[in-house]
Parts: sequence; structure tokens; C-alpha cells
Amino acid sequence: MKRGKGDSPVYTRNVNGQKEFIRPFGPDREPYLKREMATRGVANLLGMPTTQMKVEDVPGIGRATVSPDIGARPVGANPVPPDQLSKAVTFDIIIGNGDSNRGNYFLKDGQIIGHDYELAFGNYGATEVAGTHDLIQKSGVNHYAVPLDKQMLVKAVQNKDAILEA
Repeated sequence: MKRGKGDSPVYTRNVNGQKEFIRPFGPDREPYLKREMATRGVANLLGMPTTQMKVEDVPGIGRATVSPDIGARPVGANPVPPDQLSKAVTFDIIIGNGDSNRGNYFLKDGQIIGHDYELAFGNYGATEVAGTHDLIQKSGVNHYAVPLDKQMLVKAVQNKDAILEA
């Protein structure tokens, strides 16, 4: 068993040589699971890469989310390319993500990949999300100076009905 910073244990397993991360989801966490899955649907519409996730009954654990190890490195203290920073901030504003931090993003081949959207679709305004966005704070950039990803915003407007249904 491996524990992350969150309150849920994270387990690992190997299936056909592929490492997977398993996070139990009991009935009390069902609203968070819905947010996770809805966010991935919105991410697909907007072209925002996220970690893959499926829900399954895992022997000995029960209902859980399962994500493959994508071989990416956590952002951590590493610098984030400016265009990728804009992409992450814009996406978090669109989905009202209240848990934007460097531990919930990975970098692979210079591309940012989002993870852990349990607190998406909350009652967070754009200034709150951008102002507390750990990616920005650790980059030493004033959050008002980060340009929004215009292509993503256009896609959001074009797909507003689908996003609102999420």
C-alpha cells in the first residue's frame, strides 16, 4: 500500500507488465467519483489530456478507480512550459476545480496531463481558482499575467451544452 497526500489509500498492482494505481471508492465518495468521470468527459471535448481512469470491483479492495502508470513525471518543483500552464489554468477555471496543485499534474514530453478532479464543478470562481493555483504560485508568476488558452475557451463555448450537462 502506498499513501498519497490525500485521505484515501492508493494501492498498486501489475497487470501484464503494466503498473496500475488503485484508489478505493466507497459509497460515501460517490459524488467525488461522478466529478472525476464528468471532468474526463469535458477534458475530451476540450482537448485537455488527463490520466485514464476506469471504475471496477477490485478483489480484496472493492469498488475503486484504476489508472495506468503513464510513465510521466509529477510536476512537483519542475518548471511548467508557459503554454501548458495556460492550458491547465484555463481548464481548471472552466471546470471550477478547487484542488489545483502541482501534485495533480504530470508532465510527459513537454505536455501537461491533469489528474485528481474530485473537487471539480464546485462553487469556485475564476479568481479563486487562478489565485490559489499552485502551478502559478510555484512558477513565480502573478496569476493575472497568465494568458488563458484561447483555443480551449472557444471549444468550451462551442460545447457549452455538453459541459453544462456534465
